[in-house]
This record gives sequence, structure tokens and C-alpha cells, in this order.
Amino acid sequence: ALANADPDTDVIRFEPSLFETASRTITLRQDHLELTGNVIVYGPGADLLSVSANHKLLAGGNGVFTVAAGIDVTLYGLTIADGNGNHGIKNAGNLRVDHVVVSDNAVIEDFGGGISNSGTLELTNSTIVGNFAAAGGGLYNESEATIENSTFHFNHATGDGGAIQSVNGSVVIANSTISSNSADAHGGGIA
Repeated sequence: ALANADPDTDVIRFEPSLFETASRTITLRQDHLELTGNVIVYGPGADLLSVSANHKLLAGGNGVFTVAAGIDVTLYGLTIADGNGNHGIKNAGNLRVDHVVVSDNAVIEDFGGGISNSGTLELTNSTIVGNFAAAGGGLYNESEATIENSTFHFNHATGDGGAIQSVNGSVVIANSTISSNSADAHGGGIA
């Protein structure tokens, strides 16, 4: 599915009344959400809205969300979950992730189960939990990433970097918790 072919920034907000009585899940059936233009997605809160790949391999095998190069995207207040053979987020653009939970995504033969970053990533007030990959179970970074007030726990890599692996890039981490992650090779927390 293509979202936002317009060059201006679109804003997606979810109607608050939809979440008054229960949390909601958007279940992807066949394809990932490919963001190809500037967009801000405002969810009602990670405990109220989940975007789930439903443990299925989505077409293209990219990410539950895939962010194209050269665009600005903000994801706020939602959970991104259950990618099986899919990254939670595959980013090549300028991505801001705030008050988001990225959980239970797995890429067996690839890097970055939770997030694979080759663009610019700003991760704040978020939780990366229970993701799995060959390297960088929570985050695989090969560009620029800034992490603040966030938590990485229970992520695993069969290679290096259970929580985070950065190769040919930089990661700045402030006021964050990295705990209970594991790797079969090096750096259960960071490699």
C-alpha cells in the first residue's frame, strides 16, 4: 500500500471516540505500509492502537512500515508489532519515532528486527521490546540515530547486538535503558 504521494506533509489522526471503550488493532493482510511522502501519523497511544503484521510475511518483506529515502516521517502514539520476516520499521528517510512501542518483529536472515535504519532516526519516549534478527535485534543502524528516554529490552540477535548494532554509522544515547537483551555472538546490549 502506498501512503502519501503528495509532496506536502500529510497528517493522519485517529478519531479519539474509536478508543473510548477498547484498544484497536489494524491488521495488515498482504502488504506493508510504504510511506513515500512526508507524513505525520498521530496515534492515540501505544496502549490503544497497534499496527500488526499478524505474524505473516508481508509482500516485499520490508517492514510493517517502510520509509522511503528523502522524506520526513513522524510516527507518534502507536504500537508496531508482529512482523514475521519483516522489520517493524525499515527507514531510509528522516524518521522521528515518539511514544511508540516496536515489539515482536523478527527477521531471521536480515538485520534490525525492530528497526533497520539507513537514514536519520530520532527515537524518543519509546520502547523496543521482544524483537529478533541476525544482527541488531532491536535496532540495526548504518547511518545516524539518536535515542532519548527510551527502553530496549528482551531483544535478541543470532549474531551481534541484541539490542543495538551500529555499523558505519553513529548512535547517540541519552537517558535510556538497555537491559535483558541477548546476542549469540557479541554485545547483548550494544555492538
